[in-house]
Amino acid sequence: MLPTSATVPIPGQHIDPIPEGPAALPAPPDEPPARLLPRVILYVRETIRTAMNRFHIMREYPRRPSYDPDSVTHPADLLDYNMPHGSDDTPPTATAAAQPMSPPNPFPNMTVYRLMRWLNTGSNAKSLAEADRLVDEVLLADDFEAEQLAHHHPSHEVHKLDRTLPDSGKDGTSLASSLDTSWRETSVTFHVPTGTEANHHSSQLFTVPGTTLRSLVAVMKMAFAEPLAKRFHLTPFKRIWQSISGEQRIYDELYTSDAWLRADEQLQRSPREDGCSLERVIAGLMFWSDSTTLAHFTSAKAWPIYLYFGNLSKYIRGKAGSGACHHVAYIPTLPKNMRDFIKTFRADKKRLLTYCQRELFHAVWRQLLDDEFLQAYKHGVVIRCADGITRRVYPRIFTYSADYPEKYVFLVLYIAALH
Repeated sequence: MLPTSATVPIPGQHIDPIPEGPAALPAPPDEPPARLLPRVILYVRETIRTAMNRFHIMREYPRRPSYDPDSVTHPADLLDYNMPHGSDDTPPTATAAAQPMSPPNPFPNMTVYRLMRWLNTGSNAKSLAEADRLVDEVLLADDFEAEQLAHHHPSHEVHKLDRTLPDSGKDGTSLASSLDTSWRETSVTFHVPTGTEANHHSSQLFTVPGTTLRSLVAVMKMAFAEPLAKRFHLTPFKRIWQSISGEQRIYDELYTSDAWLRADEQLQRSPREDGCSLERVIAGLMFWSDSTTLAHFTSAKAWPIYLYFGNLSKYIRGKAGSGACHHVAYIPTLPKNMRDFIKTFRADKKRLLTYCQRELFHAVWRQLLDDEFLQAYKHGVVIRCADGITRRVYPRIFTYSADYPEKYVFLVLYIAALH
């Protein structure tokens, strides 16, 4: 009989070491005794370094951070799968008073069995993705307690929510505003050149209805108030490896990049808002877009724009069930009446359609980067963050990612469409 994997230990050279978090920050200096002499304030750049961990890695902050999200992040939070029971990092559980029921084969325990039984019975509208979301966002949440559901039913809570919506919440904000009501449908317009010989700059306006998008400021406010924001890095830093030959920079996250450090330094050196002494931090915006075919046997397409926050580690952003992705817009396709609109124009029709597709893309972005966003970009937005501290948050766009065909349409064919 061959031995099972449970009885054969894994050789030590094949066991990867568990990642180790950063060392603690040095203690802040004691406050000097009060003096009667007038105090002169000098703004000095205070660089703070942590101690090295066992991998000889340390951090260098431009100032003392007010919050360290890695202090509440466990290596298991970065895994794409649950850690096996009985591992060293799994906290011990209390011994049950009674012998638990044995799960049916092949389920490892009754919890997994009941979840799979719920998934495969009842309505067929449930999906594997929704089951994963139920586990990640509800059952595995730190504040989830099954005892609190003993006398509560979703139908009763929905009726209670309907009666409460017109009222205000405990913090003075409307409960309706706390829900995701930031989606809106609008129309976008752009100029289409006619190509007449008399005036090469002549154009006509064309309107495309049915553009669905969200307020970027509203998305930013919701993201910074969500429980996931407890893992947001608000102060950038340099990650440094102390090797035998000297110090080497580690570029692994957006908030450890020189671009973020420069943006943060520029923000901290800028004049403050009148009467505001709140901490100023950056919301690192990372956009993606990708035109997608919705089915194999249809021509239906969707062109979504996604938003991620670079304040979050890439290891958490990359987890499918993390909830880090925010849809902010859907770029519509050119309507069928577009060809009828341009058929009387003298410009080349094929190139003109390419030009119109590009202009439609930029028209949607003009709606996204509205006056509210520009105001927030310049003056910031006051947000009570997930750690309970109120800060002034400034959005900054760091990356925009698209596949090659989209970049080709947006950049190269724009020049060809003008001739």
